[in-house]
Amino acid sequence: MDKVVTIQLHLPGQTAADLTTLARQQGSWRPRLLKRIIAQYVENNRPVAKALDGNEKPTRADELVGEFLDWCTAERGLAKNTVDAYRRDLRSLLRFYQDETNELLTDWLSPVTIGKFLRLLARRGLTGESIGRHLAAVRVFCRYLVLTERLQGNPAQAVLRPRRKHYLPKVLTLEQVERLLGAPQDSDSTVLRDRAILTLAYSTGMRNTELTKVKISNISDSEVRVLGKGSRERVIPLGPKASKAVQDYIEQARPTSEQDILFLSWRPPGASRVVGRPHRGQIKPPRPPKGSPLDQRDIRRMVTRYAHRVGLDGLVTPHTLRHSFATHLLAGGADIRSVQAMLGHASISTTQIYTHVDISRLKDVYRQAHPWGS
Repeated sequence: MDKVVTIQLHLPGQTAADLTTLARQQGSWRPRLLKRIIAQYVENNRPVAKALDGNEKPTRADELVGEFLDWCTAERGLAKNTVDAYRRDLRSLLRFYQDETNELLTDWLSPVTIGKFLRLLARRGLTGESIGRHLAAVRVFCRYLVLTERLQGNPAQAVLRPRRKHYLPKVLTLEQVERLLGAPQDSDSTVLRDRAILTLAYSTGMRNTELTKVKISNISDSEVRVLGKGSRERVIPLGPKASKAVQDYIEQARPTSEQDILFLSWRPPGASRVVGRPHRGQIKPPRPPKGSPLDQRDIRRMVTRYAHRVGLDGLVTPHTLRHSFATHLLAGGADIRSVQAMLGHASISTTQIYTHVDISRLKDVYRQAHPWGS
């Protein structure tokens, strides 16, 4: 049964606005959908949000943020995902600033005001990790303002980062990995491609973004060259199983294309991602032709689909295979510096979390090293 819901909103400085949505009711109305609709409306109608997206004449604060984001891309060479995260977090800061004062942004920024901003995020229910990410964005932004002589010092450096909860990454056992990699069973083009993606992800520990950008020219029989975060390039050894899966896909299933990107989908460049369901009585629309590079969502959905097919409980993502790659290497005796190099971690502390995952190895070390271990 369909249900029409009308919402009337009164936002500061704006006239009342009606939002009408058509929702399919399944048992009872779900307030989560209503919350998303309201949040999206507010997001699209805040002056600061529009200015940052270029839909309105920017203010001085918006211009500073825009300059900063350009600097991150052009000067620092940060990844698009990192720049997008900075944009979202600074958008929240500018909304808070706009509600607080009419001062210049550079006059308003201080440890006190930044602390108030973080406390607001905490009251909204954000986790320590999310608040810490906002603080990191503000710190880098203030550092840019210092470099360009808009600020005398970095006020965000005096603000303490909230305590983070440390979670051990979810890791698959070797038996679970083999089940997942064996899920694509047919021999059609899509299955060969999916098998190559799964095998390459576990064999190299590449990030999801890196899988979408790997090129044919960067792969040989024994290694793959990867461009990672911060445009840092690294070389990862390639085992025979992964090499064969990739070669089978290239020779038998990859669409003919002038693009060097390895993994391609059925969509043409610029085509809609979703072919809508036909109405009753209509003919199903034809599948788009091949040739468009896969994106992160395509790979994430594919991994989740095969995980459900083989009965793996919980959320299995491409990053789960990356975690499993690192943990299994360390369990097999690899030194942590080599694992760090293959994962592309800038800091060894990021890699050290995998030393706490394999409890069986810790038990072996305890039994061998401690006088009462056996």
